[in-house]
Amino acid sequence: MLDVGIFGCSFTASNWPDAWPFFFAKKYSEEFNVFDYSVPGSSVEYSIYRLKEFKKQYPHGKTIFQITTPHRVTKILGNTNKIPVSDNYVRISPKWDDLTVRTMGDVRIKKDKLTKYLEHSIRHEDDYAHEVRWENALFYIQENTDFAYSHKSIQQNNNFTFPCVQDICGKTKFKKYCRAFPYDVHFKRDGAIWTADWIYGQVKQWI
Repeated sequence: MLDVGIFGCSFTASNWPDAWPFFFAKKYSEEFNVFDYSVPGSSVEYSIYRLKEFKKQYPHGKTIFQITTPHRVTKILGNTNKIPVSDNYVRISPKWDDLTVRTMGDVRIKKDKLTKYLEHSIRHEDDYAHEVRWENALFYIQENTDFAYSHKSIQQNNNFTFPCVQDICGKTKFKKYCRAFPYDVHFKRDGAIWTADWIYGQVKQWI
């Protein structure tokens, strides 16, 4: 079977086990060994860090990378847990007590040092510096993953053409799959199953 690493934020990991990696591993258990590194609220830099880790351990494996939005901070302490879910599915994640994530949504409601750091960087970073840093991240993803996509529209330019679940579904189907569109665009169970099948359609040629 083929080793596959999965990376992303809550659009990949949310509502587990009703998350698409769970259904992907279950439905295609005879084809893939799945290593799920996704963490809710995590940054694209965190996912790239875990991507590098996976590629060192499984140099012949394949990678599926869900691109999250910019302006996030992820801080990890301690060791990472490997949690076997089934014979072909392992979740790799820090303990929640050793993990701190901050997103744009936290800036309005939290006042700790990490949130203030994020707020300060958003407020004071030059537009060109942000654009260059974000473009570098997207370029790294493009060059070092086997399949990359976004769940919803992200900031990208003409140099990148990552597929987007929101665009592929169309407004009606995307709205049906969301928990509470437009306020919460994380997918419910039926949307997670759809995502697992759609992604399989993109990567089945690996087998």
